[in-house]
Amino acid sequence: MLRVRRFSLLPVLFFVSGASALAGQVVLNRLLAYVFGASHLATSTVLAAYMGGLALGSLLAGRFVSRLRRPVRAYGLLELGVAAFFASLRHKG
Repeated sequence: MLRVRRFSLLPVLFFVSGASALAGQVVLNRLLAYVFGASHLATSTVLAAYMGGLALGSLLAGRFVSRLRRPVRAYGLLELGVAAFFASLRHKG
């Protein structure tokens, strides 16, 4: 019973993680629009970076996840790192 209760919050955390990633993509898109001057180039760059990050993350996670004792905690810490990165972005202009 404890195990079921412990993971009952996991879908909510995945939802919040996805919403945060979407918000981060919007922030990057807006910041890159200042660089490129056109939103379609900014969107293409954000999409390429996102897909590249997914590919690199799955490559690294595939090699190391079997060694982790708590993979869900590791995922959470990685998400917090990404959130800290997006929180550190500021438009200077």
